[in-house]
Formats: sequence, structure tokens, C-alpha cells
Amino acid sequence: MMISEQVARTKWCPFVRIDSSNRKHNTMTDGFVQDAEYVPLTVRPNHSSGEAFRIHYKDTQEAYDWEAFRQALYNPASRNLFYCGHGGDNGIGRDASDINRFIPQEEIGIALNTIPPGQTNRHGFRFVFLDGCESAKGQFPDAFGMVHKENLDFQYYYYAGERYSAFVGWNIEPAIGTLAGHTVNVYHWKFIQNFLYNWTSGAWPSVREALNHAGNGPLGWTDVNPQTLTVFGYRDLGYNQSN
Repeated sequence: MMISEQVARTKWCPFVRIDSSNRKHNTMTDGFVQDAEYVPLTVRPNHSSGEAFRIHYKDTQEAYDWEAFRQALYNPASRNLFYCGHGGDNGIGRDASDINRFIPQEEIGIALNTIPPGQTNRHGFRFVFLDGCESAKGQFPDAFGMVHKENLDFQYYYYAGERYSAFVGWNIEPAIGTLAGHTVNVYHWKFIQNFLYNWTSGAWPSVREALNHAGNGPLGWTDVNPQTLTVFGYRDLGYNQSN
């Protein structure tokens, strides 16, 4: 995960063996950190330069990693998040029965003072992309203090007097990889990197358009359907816009 004073992003790696497939998965997520550090932006939690923060899987370090994630997520300066890993429509993590390895959606809303709405000390995020199963089906946009409506244009924010923000999530269970086999779906790997290139390079500066054109980009064609991703909030959010 990476979280900065202006931008907050996260990466969770469910594959922990250092093999070729795992390294490929890491390159997919490390790009988010590298682009933020280039701006430059401060990245949280502590991590190696150019590498996304990784959570250990099923070992003694795992609970400490999740605690580091919580602290970074709820840091008052965090405003953006990229997460890749286990989760669902009710939270982030691999085991909803274990609070040391799972962050419930409800907890996020309480910690950020976004639920119920209207609180004066709310901590709204600017950009969140949860690269995990059915992340668009829950109430994550509300929990992160965003407008829970799809594909809004600038006029909505102008008349509402709100800052631009966008939440990206899947309305399916994306084939990211297999834990048991420590393998990565190359098409998914390509799609995420194509999206990041489109968005950060300005080739397609709108977050929705960057996703729409990620099926065939610099890394080649993928079988990922961009329409299985939902954008709540400002569809035309730029990479560093309103940070």
C-alpha cells in the first residue's frame, strides 16, 4: 500500500512466495507507488522505494502488516487508495471473522467519520480503486465519503459545491490469480498496467476513459471487460486532479 500526504494508495499481495509469478504481480502494483513517488508524494506505510507495501500471508507478521495498513488508511492526510487482494462487498481482507486480518466496511465509515453523512470532521477520500471481488456492490463509496452515484460529470460537483472524487470497483469476481498455485492472471496484470499508463500519461486522462481503453494498451490485448468495473462519483477525474 502507498499512502501520501496528498495521495493514498494501497497494495496488498495475496501471493507471498518470491517466485516469477509473484514478481509479475508485484510489478503490476508497484507502478502505483512509483508514479506517486515521481510526483513526488509521500507514501505510507513504510516500504522500500518503488515498491508497494505488501501484507504477509498466514505468518506471524501478517497481523502487524494489517495494523500498519489501518494506521496509514486512517491517517488524516490520506486521500487516495489502491488495493489489490482479498475482499468483498463488506470489507477488505481474507477473513471477515478475524479483525486482525480484515477491515470491515462499517469500520472504515466510522473511522473516517463519513457514516452517518454530514459530520463536520469527515475524512473523505479523493480516489479509491479496490481491485478485489465485487468491491462495487457494497457501500464502500459512502464509507470513503464519496458520492454513491455512477459516472457523474463536473456539473454535479459544481452545483453541489463538492470536491471531485471517484471510486472504482468490480461488479464481478475478477480473475486476479490463484493463491494455491501462486500464479497471476496475465490478462488482469496487463489490464491494470494499461489503465495506469492511460491515466498517468494523459493518453486517456479521464479515469473512466482510461479504464475503457485498458483492454488494449501498451502491454497488449487483454480479455478483461472494462464494463465490469463501475466508477462511482466523478467519471472524468484526472490522475493528480484536486489532490
